[in-house]
Amino acid sequence: MLVFAVDYQRTIRALVADDEYDLQQYMMSANEWKIVQQLCDILKVLRDATEFFSQSVPNLANVIPAMDYIDEQFVTDAIDEKYSVAIRASLSVVKRTLNRYYNLTDDSHVYRIAMVLHPAYKLKYFHDHGWEPEWIETAWQLVRDGWDHSYASVELEADEIEEAEGPAKPSQNMFDNMASISRPTRAPQDELTRYLTAATENVPDPILWWKTHKSLYPRLYHMAIDYLTIPATSVAVERLFSCGRILIPHLRNRLSPQTIRALLCLGEWSLLGFVRDSDIIKVAQMNDVEDGDGDDYEIEEGWDAIDLS
Repeated sequence: MLVFAVDYQRTIRALVADDEYDLQQYMMSANEWKIVQQLCDILKVLRDATEFFSQSVPNLANVIPAMDYIDEQFVTDAIDEKYSVAIRASLSVVKRTLNRYYNLTDDSHVYRIAMVLHPAYKLKYFHDHGWEPEWIETAWQLVRDGWDHSYASVELEADEIEEAEGPAKPSQNMFDNMASISRPTRAPQDELTRYLTAATENVPDPILWWKTHKSLYPRLYHMAIDYLTIPATSVAVERLFSCGRILIPHLRNRLSPQTIRALLCLGEWSLLGFVRDSDIIKVAQMNDVEDGDGDDYEIEEGWDAIDLS
């Protein structure tokens, strides 16, 4: 709304100045228009954050870095004398409100665990941004406790074990194979320790990174996927409900649950590029499903599995 007002400032001034509409009491001075422009500049970071988190991509690992960036932006603007006194005073109030929401992330451990499991952040992000040592220790302990309790001993599927271990490659050096003089092997580090000691990587998609590194961290992979797939907001869920309402109008209210799910999946897969033209041709050439005795047609188990490898 403010951006619209600034863009159409000349039109609004002419409209308010017109005696026919008797709006002269709402005439804004040049200084007030200047404050409106400054307010647009200040609020842009919040608008961009809202649009970013309204997408389907952001996850919990993005929340704290985004809030840190907004906080740094507000601190800088609050002491910038190019802004009016009113704007700078307002920023002090806004910053207190932001800090109140920031502190709410302490009520849930998932934010910090998700950040540590993001290959671009790990614990390095906390060190680089001046977190207190005890805060960093708490973040590390949360990850360690979650790993030890739920993932360190998780049973792997047969293909996961084979992928993680890989084929045995005996040494070609005869002395390496002599038990009497072969080098002693060190106890292997657990997956979490190996992951945290490795350098951070600037990756755009942490999910894809974990997919390609699953063989290195087969158990930690499951923990990372569980936390990094948590959406940062409920926008995606609300959007899904809206799509469902469009899919099931008042005159189309007898679809089975599995049909509704299949149609929603098909729509999302199409947007993601998972549906190929060849798939559509094959489906169009298939025979129609015969009508049964009133029972729903059962879709084969595993129909919704997606293999991105």
